[in-house]
Amino acid sequence: MSGCLTFASLHGTDHPMSTPSRRFPDAAPFIGRSLREAFHLLMEELDAGIADKHPDSSPGSNRVMAFIDRDGTSMAELARRCSMTRQSILEHIQRLETLGYVTRNAHPIDRRIQLVTLTDTGDQAIADGFAIVQAAHHRWTTAIGEQHMTQLIDLLDQFADAVRAERA
Repeated sequence: MSGCLTFASLHGTDHPMSTPSRRFPDAAPFIGRSLREAFHLLMEELDAGIADKHPDSSPGSNRVMAFIDRDGTSMAELARRCSMTRQSILEHIQRLETLGYVTRNAHPIDRRIQLVTLTDTGDQAIADGFAIVQAAHHRWTTAIGEQHMTQLIDLLDQFADAVRAERA
């Protein structure tokens, strides 16, 4: 395990992140597993870092806050972006509102729409989260090299563009 970047090695524990066993061990390499594992490592680190600075937040609510635009986002749009029901989004937003991370206000044109916006506390949580993932990016770039990181990002961007074009 020497040289592996794990949440455990970053935070002084002896236990690496638990990785699910492969269901189909004889299958060819699959992008989904690699993407999931990399994303899980990043989110695990983000959640721990946010919990240090904002102990009242939760991983689910952090994800919801990340989808709120600077000028506000409707509840329906948040539900769509987060792949959640409106009821689930409402629960997260109510909790975030109680904690002082967001506010809800009527849309200036269509008063039936509630816009969710970040408060100064919410903006600070987002900024703290960005600093955490930027630090992870920097460490991971050091681990695999600038050229490989640039290539990885370029390939993932090309992949996402190709999938979006295929869906259009």
